Amino acid sequence: MRTLVALPLFLTMTASVAAQNELGGAQDSLILWKKVDEICRLGDDADLETQQACQKRADLQVRLQRFGWCRGKLGETEEQYRWHHCRWNSVRFITPP
Repeated sequence: MRTLVALPLFLTMTASVAAQNELGGAQDSLILWKKVDEICRLGDDADLETQQACQKRADLQVRLQRFGWCRGKLGETEEQYRWHHCRWNSVRFITPP
């Protein structure tokens, strides 16, 4: 009987830890995205560091979208885009399979 009672508690704790890891992963990714975005936007296109930053930014955008984060809403200009939890009117990036 104890095992049956403990199992739902274990599953709840496991789900909670997974959610915290996902949130931490999203927060870390957002912080890194902001850093590489600045390098990508302000850097010289011919510079290898800039090219790597732009690729990393694209990779992070895909990762964040998988975490349920979107950047921008329909009808906004790119300057108005802000990261937020995806909703029906969120701009979504094309993600590789």
